Amino acid sequence: MDENFNQQNWGGVNNGQGVPDQGAGRPMPPPPPPPEITLRTMQSDIESVKQSGGESPTPKPFTPPELNKQPLSAMPGNNLSSDDGMIRPGQGDGVIPPSAPKKSGAKAAILIIVLILVLAAAAYVGYVYVYPMFAKPVVSLNNQVATTTVPSVENTVIPETLPTTTPESLATTTDNGSLPSQLATTSEGVATGTTEIAPITPIILPHASLLISQPDATATISLIASSTLASIKSLLVAEAANKPQMASAVKEVILTNQTGQPAFADIFSTFLPEFSSAELGSLFAEDFTTVMTYDKDGVWLGFVARLNNLTNLAVAKNTMSKIEHSANLANLYLSDPGKPALAFKDGTANGIPVRYLSFGKTGASLNYGWTNSGLFVISDSYNGMKALLTKLGIQ
Repeated sequence: MDENFNQQNWGGVNNGQGVPDQGAGRPMPPPPPPPEITLRTMQSDIESVKQSGGESPTPKPFTPPELNKQPLSAMPGNNLSSDDGMIRPGQGDGVIPPSAPKKSGAKAAILIIVLILVLAAAAYVGYVYVYPMFAKPVVSLNNQVATTTVPSVENTVIPETLPTTTPESLATTTDNGSLPSQLATTSEGVATGTTEIAPITPIILPHASLLISQPDATATISLIASSTLASIKSLLVAEAANKPQMASAVKEVILTNQTGQPAFADIFSTFLPEFSSAELGSLFAEDFTTVMTYDKDGVWLGFVARLNNLTNLAVAKNTMSKIEHSANLANLYLSDPGKPALAFKDGTANGIPVRYLSFGKTGASLNYGWTNSGLFVISDSYNGMKALLTKLGIQ
């Protein structure tokens, strides 16, 4: 192409037909310098990087040999179907390939396994050694409680050889040298018998006198468990015969049985059955004071009882007013008091209000009333009521 251009402009040896050009006599201008062509290939870039120590690659000048004599398809790098310029494995010596990331999966798995083992060991140690120190014992409901079979007392076998500390009841023999009748022998000749149970010691109820001043005399009367009104009155009559060496006197009588002094509710309901023991027990304390008052007209019986802490005084007064309707008031006397008056009347004794009922016998007058401290006081005579109130500190 260039050659034809030069021929057209400057002439040449011929005009294409073998005829010399007309301008052949003129001098030909020098050809222009070939253009500077630089060429970069992968190989050249690698060599440039090596030589420059890592700087940017510098393209190398390239002079194609006789471009006008080679077809375009024959020029280096123009044949795309050729794989001469392709980068193949193994080429590019000196190029550091990108480093592959380190695989840390195995290390992480090992750490996880170790951690699991440590936690399992700690849990085992805590459950086996630490937990039992704080845990409460668990009682299984399925476990049956062991029971101990107590042999019957009747089948208890007493050895033939008795110890040296054998009680006298077991050591005693009959005249013919045999064991007592309470013991029997089995077919094997072993002595058997029953065991006696010691009686329970009763609780003795304490007694404290309600009198403020000391009585002129004191006596104790022992009652049996099944005492009746008749037996109690017979014991009181017998004691009343023991008169003090004075014209007028107040004797305190302490009633007692195997448990101490009986409760006021039991004694008073025995004299006046219109009152029940349960009814009086809800009103009064168990302890009470019994007195005998002596004067020129005879011996008179009297009682003093204290309300319990739960009793309302108005309720107690209303309950004890049933005395006035009782048909058994003569039971309160140690001897026959005679015929009673028609009804109770109001009166006073040592300044406190009382209710009284006169009887036919001289000096017999049943009086009852309440002190300011809540004491219930009753006596067979007016003189006995005043003497009893004096001993209670009420003048």
